[in-house]
Amino acid sequence: QGLAGLRIFLLKAGARRGFVSIRRWNSALATVGLCIAALLLSVPHKASAVTLATGITLGGGHGCAVTGEGGAKCWGWNYYGQLGVGTDTGPEICGFSGEYPIGCSTVPVAVSGLGSGVSEISSGYAGACALMNAGTVKCWGYNAGGQTGNGDDTGPEGCGEFPVPCSTTPVNVIGLTGVTDIASGWNHTCAITNTGGLKCWGASGNGQLGDGTEAERSTPVDVDMPSGVTATSIAAGAENTCAITNTEELLCWGSNRFGQLGIGTDEGPEECEQTENSCSTTPVVVPLPVGVTPKEIAMGGESSCLLTSAGSVMCWGFNSDGQLGDGTEDDSNVPVAVDLPNGVTATAISAVAYHVCVRTSTGGAECWGDNFSGQLGDGTTNDSSVPVAVNGLGAEVTAIAAGWDQSCALTSIGGVEGWGLNRNGELGTGDTQSSKTPRPVKGLTGARTLSVSVTGAGSGAVTSTPSGINCGAGH
Repeated sequence: QGLAGLRIFLLKAGARRGFVSIRRWNSALATVGLCIAALLLSVPHKASAVTLATGITLGGGHGCAVTGEGGAKCWGWNYYGQLGVGTDTGPEICGFSGEYPIGCSTVPVAVSGLGSGVSEISSGYAGACALMNAGTVKCWGYNAGGQTGNGDDTGPEGCGEFPVPCSTTPVNVIGLTGVTDIASGWNHTCAITNTGGLKCWGASGNGQLGDGTEAERSTPVDVDMPSGVTATSIAAGAENTCAITNTEELLCWGSNRFGQLGIGTDEGPEECEQTENSCSTTPVVVPLPVGVTPKEIAMGGESSCLLTSAGSVMCWGFNSDGQLGDGTEDDSNVPVAVDLPNGVTATAISAVAYHVCVRTSTGGAECWGDNFSGQLGDGTTNDSSVPVAVNGLGAEVTAIAAGWDQSCALTSIGGVEGWGLNRNGELGTGDTQSSKTPRPVKGLTGARTLSVSVTGAGSGAVTSTPSGINCGAGH
């Protein structure tokens, strides 16, 4: 009926335009029909099967996305309930720990109770937190250090073969209102409020909560910011936190074992008793070169990176796999320039572990560092100490996320593509096949449109957006 209706429509349009050859119109319709058939085979038949994504985040072995409806969907490893679906042994099983099933999902699944009202998600190593439109925060997953922020580090559930505290569904973080931004590290989370205040909760063996102590907190505590200084942007890593301030300074705190505070030394300014590491339990200023204005921060395993307002990138700290991007594998206790290709500038940056990815001003993506599982997306498994282009992205990149051994890109059509390790479905592709180049995440494939242009007596051209369905012209 659809093709018949299109035929009638085109015939009527042709009559109005004075076209006289019905045979040529039938030929054109055959071409259009083949193209429509190809398009229908390439996307789900039901519109409800396609969910557009507006934000993405990756953790230790899982990913999450904010949907166009303001909901939350997650995929991948679920051993600690980090998918938020009410169980740690499903919805699929990707292996066993002893006789205990390792829960996972190879496709995005809806987070319980978060069908709408979500504005942002940030993933930790084995958990995640959602910023709600109302300015509150909900967290789920691993909770042995108070990571869910609900005042309880002994539950509310037990996950895994040898049960550890967790929550397999989102719980409210206590005492948070007016939140405008969140950032989760491996085992802690921080939030900026609408007054510019900064609060953190979770593990703090290296002072990464910034409250002047090494104590873990199961509810948010205030970061000891300098007087009159507020936070405008936040990032959290393995055992560190950094914030950009209203004075355009960069503050960092937490572990300094590899110089990841960026203060010119890997000794001091304190020594944390729990870990015996150099650290700072309160924010310290990171000296930046003259003329450098911080725009966005990304925190890795034991390294930090800064995107500047000019589109350049600087990194410092641990450099075991070239994750500082300066062409070496030498650690650095001061920021060093990332060797971006000539003419390339960055507009967004992400890191979680030992590789870093940026979105470029041309809508592409570049990554560097550890590539053991193909997480750089260049078609190889070779580490790179300088940025390399991600190959095969299906559309312009609007956001980028680097995870533990995987990476994802949000595209301009609302789809998500992933690459790297996929042992527990962390690419969301419907299988457990790892990939050295981008593959579409199931159910987050984005919108596709078919446009038909007929420009003469029986001639025409059919194009698809995104490109990939070639129907030719002159039929």
